[in-house]
Amino acid sequence: MMTTLSARTADVAAWLATQPLDELPPLANIRISSDWAAVAKNVAAEVQLGAGSDLIALAKWAEHLGTTVTVHPRNGYLNAAIVVPIGDHKLVLWNHIEGRSRTVLEHRRGAPITLGSVEIPPSVLWQAARLLEETEDVYGEEWR
Repeated sequence: MMTTLSARTADVAAWLATQPLDELPPLANIRISSDWAAVAKNVAAEVQLGAGSDLIALAKWAEHLGTTVTVHPRNGYLNAAIVVPIGDHKLVLWNHIEGRSRTVLEHRRGAPITLGSVEIPPSVLWQAARLLEETEDVYGEEWR
């Protein structure tokens, strides 16, 4: 049975209320899905992570939730997602990884991400974020 938009919204709000949002990277956008394709996949909401380092934000949320980040290659960037079960649905925390962040993540991982999906543990995201920071310390912000 498909749940209503108001039921999905209530589930997402209840889940968010249980999270220590003041201790985690900010959320930029929350889209409660009424799209039939998303609903058919049981996705209640898509939540884009906010400003700041994409790698650190993903690492902090994945670490907090005790899970990995699933990364899919797209045209020129990586789509990164953390899937969280809430009730009978899924909530997807997501962000794009592009530019130097992508380069450093692939270097840290030891291989490019070009086909299919790849599970990235928070520890690899942290390592990549540190490497990116060290590189910027040497070459400056414009390296990014």
